[in-house]
Amino acid sequence: MTAMPRDVRSRFVVVDGIRTHYLEAGDGFPVALLHSGEYGASAELSWEHNIGALAGHFRVVAPDWLGFGQAERFNLDAVEFLTRCLKDRDRASPRAGLPRTSTQDRSV
Repeated sequence: MTAMPRDVRSRFVVVDGIRTHYLEAGDGFPVALLHSGEYGASAELSWEHNIGALAGHFRVVAPDWLGFGQAERFNLDAVEFLTRCLKDRDRASPRAGLPRTSTQDRSV
């Protein structure tokens, strides 16, 4: 793994008593990077090669999904997990200074 650029900040936000981690860098129009869900995935591993370049043009926020990276871990079934992740994303975004967004995610 390569080191993150120095201007990438590691931050935490507590939503409904749950500690969530995200990376933040750059200024400008906000762009959220959502990492994949395979074992061991995290914002840092997924975006370490992209976040620095994107931060030169945008305000980049890359959260760890609940249970991944440095976010709190839970024992939930798949439906509970997805429901909780989406709720967490919607509540954490304003606290990270991001506007409410509509997203369409896709697993390849």
